[in-house]
Formats: sequence, C-alpha cells, structure tokens
Amino acid sequence: SPPMTKIVKIAVVGCGITGSTLTSQLLSRLPSSLPSTSTAQIRVYDQGYRPGGRTSSRLLTQLDDTDTEILVDHGCQFFRADLPASRSIVDSWVDQGFVKKLDSLKSSSSSSSSSFFGFPNHPPFFYPTSGGMVGLVNNQVSTWPSDSVTVSSSHRVTSVEKVNDPSCSSHETSFKFKVTSTTGR
Repeated sequence: SPPMTKIVKIAVVGCGITGSTLTSQLLSRLPSSLPSTSTAQIRVYDQGYRPGGRTSSRLLTQLDDTDTEILVDHGCQFFRADLPASRSIVDSWVDQGFVKKLDSLKSSSSSSSSSFFGFPNHPPFFYPTSGGMVGLVNNQVSTWPSDSVTVSSSHRVTSVEKVNDPSCSSHETSFKFKVTSTTGR
C-alpha cells in the first residue's frame, strides 16, 4: 500500500509585510525540504479585517461636491533593501512587478550616516507598484495556493503553548504547539 501522507502544519502570526514574506518564502522552500510523503498546510492569522498589518491603507471619501477618494497608507511608503538576504527577496518582487526601485531619493552628502528617521540613508530604496504598501502584502497573498494556505483574518492570537508529544523519545524535540485565537472585535 502507498505510504501515508504526513501533514506538516505551520502557523504564521500576523500578515503584514513580515508575515506575508515569511509565508511566501516557506512556500518556495517547503517542497524541496519535505520528504516526498509529506505536505504542508500553512495557516496565517491576522487580527485585521484583511491582510496588511501596519501597512494597512484606508480609503477616505471627501464628502462634498467632488466625492474625492484618497488612499492613505498607515506606514512607510518606501523601504531599503541592502542586506544580501533581503535583497534577493526584493529582487524577486521587482521581477514579479510588485515593487520598483526608487531613484529619486539620493544618499545624504552629510557626514551623518543616519539622517532619515534615524535610519541609514543609503540606497537602494524601493516602493510598491500599486495599492500602497498593503499592495505588496496583497500581491504576495494572491500568489498563495488555496489548498496550502489559509488566511484567518479577524483572528487575534492570544496564546501559543508548547505541547508535550508523547510520541517523541527523550532525545527528540517536539515542535508541536497549540495556537489559541479570538475572533471579531
């Protein structure tokens, strides 16, 4: 008889830029790192009404004769990527059309190495191509296969507890956890 498929369950808490990037990176690496008789199921918990975390945007409508709509970001509008690990991820986002390089910000000529909000002011800088910073999250989420990833919006994780696994011998480490969440307001 064929071997039983083992399901590896993974929980990701938060679906802002970090949570969505972690989930995307897990999806790209898991198939090659799991035995052929295993499959992964990822559940992403986010306390917001939809993915975005602190990158959330709000659509404001000006109530006057124009009914003008304005998209307001609640976070940064651009970011740096100069470390090798982050740069390879950002390069893949450029290739997918999620972000573009921002050339209009130039490095400061002052002797201070940190002049922009206390962070180093060294290029390269990048910005999302559509939808503000939450657009970067939404673009990543849109690539996830629904049979592998479940996004649980409006779920606030209240605790994560390690579970003792009696099937593990004394020299093995258990990676079983119980995730508890609440829903709604």
